[in-house]
Amino acid sequence: MKKQVIILIMLACQLTLFAQQVPNPLMAAKKKLDINHPSYNPVQAFAEFTALAGRGNAIAMNALGMLYMQGLGVAQDDQQAISWFEKAALAGYPKAWYNWGTMYKNGDGTAQDFAKALEIFKRGAEKGSSNSMYAAGFMLYKGLGCQQDYTTAVKLFKQGAVKKSLGAMYMMGLCYRNGYGTAVNTDSARYWLSKSYTGGYQQAKTELLSTDAENLETAIPVASIGNKSRKQSSVQSAASIGKAKQTFVRVRQQIPQENISGTYKGYIIRYDWSGQHIISKSELKLNLNHTKGMLSGKWTEADTLDIPIQAMFTDSSLVFNATQYQRTDHYSPNNPLLYQFKDAHLQLIKSANSVFIAGDLTLWSISKREPEPPVYISLVRQQQNTTLEALPTNTHTLQEANLVVYPNPFESTITVNFFSHETVSANIQLADMNGKVLYHKKLQLQQGQQSHVINTSVVPGAYILKLSWPGFEKTTVVIKK
Repeated sequence: MKKQVIILIMLACQLTLFAQQVPNPLMAAKKKLDINHPSYNPVQAFAEFTALAGRGNAIAMNALGMLYMQGLGVAQDDQQAISWFEKAALAGYPKAWYNWGTMYKNGDGTAQDFAKALEIFKRGAEKGSSNSMYAAGFMLYKGLGCQQDYTTAVKLFKQGAVKKSLGAMYMMGLCYRNGYGTAVNTDSARYWLSKSYTGGYQQAKTELLSTDAENLETAIPVASIGNKSRKQSSVQSAASIGKAKQTFVRVRQQIPQENISGTYKGYIIRYDWSGQHIISKSELKLNLNHTKGMLSGKWTEADTLDIPIQAMFTDSSLVFNATQYQRTDHYSPNNPLLYQFKDAHLQLIKSANSVFIAGDLTLWSISKREPEPPVYISLVRQQQNTTLEALPTNTHTLQEANLVVYPNPFESTITVNFFSHETVSANIQLADMNGKVLYHKKLQLQQGQQSHVINTSVVPGAYILKLSWPGFEKTTVVIKK
């Protein structure tokens, strides 16, 4: 018996030594992809991963997908990459679900399909993939391929963050900072953003350095890298915009037959992904030429962005012809991003001598290959010989009045914000397209920022809102959904 025990011990030692001498085939193949390793040879690595995949190794299958996607050791082929990522995921490699879904999200090797991508990410999340938890939450956060849903997105981000996903940690920070899907919590926001940045997620640094949240309604700084104070202009912006209590919804296009050429002035409002919070407001000027169903002209935003536009009317929208522009935003304050105008759903309304444009605009991020959050525009055509410049010098200009009406379209409540430079008696009224006054209120204004709420139960349609005081009158269109 003693002799048998000794033999078994010797055999175990020999097997251990043999295992140490025989390299792990996966590790050996991976070394051939390390450019700093003496055995670097992507072609040979591809051959070895192919052999391992043929024997059912899910990690090797995923590696083949990466090699095909990058064109490393083999000709670049996104369709082959998709095939191998799918095989790896179904064979039990959790990380492959994220890679597989990302191909559909970006439209690499296949038609871009947000719904398909979300389906794959959700399945990966169920299999325990932290990256898939982040990705599924990201799709729900933005409403890509699904109904936008901050609450469910937060649940997925929390699951991913617990499993060390840096992207999920970053998104948790954003949600806590802006109050998206959860209550605003500055400490929690700073915790998750710092944790993400410490792990190497560079986007978190930008957010930590920012003195203001994206959602101007929260107005809570979270900076922990650097000690910048809140900019006064940001406080004013948050105060002047206030809170939008109804959700942004798209309008149904209504185009008049007459020519709508002219110079239009008004504003552009950008909402968050839910359409419930305003994140920015800028003055907008459009010079339009309307000829045979085509529009051309110039788009001037905040007196800084000045771009030519070309577009064509269809029954349901205004489709732009390769119109692009660059602008910074909250998440890219120093590097302007390139956007493309996709289409717009506009209500072009004529009342008396005025022509109004109101509606939503779809912007497409070229770098991210996805749509941007909702954008709403409200404009009125400037009349010849009655331009603002022709008014007496002691009156307020449109820019000084800074009239903003939201949400638009509205349900039953409209908030009207504007600025008064002096104590003055003013009138505000809402009228239908036939001029019938449905709401009227006299206001005694003090100097400073003003906010007035109109509660009305009018039927769906377009209405004209007018604000006036001695020497000044401003009208804009509002839409009851």
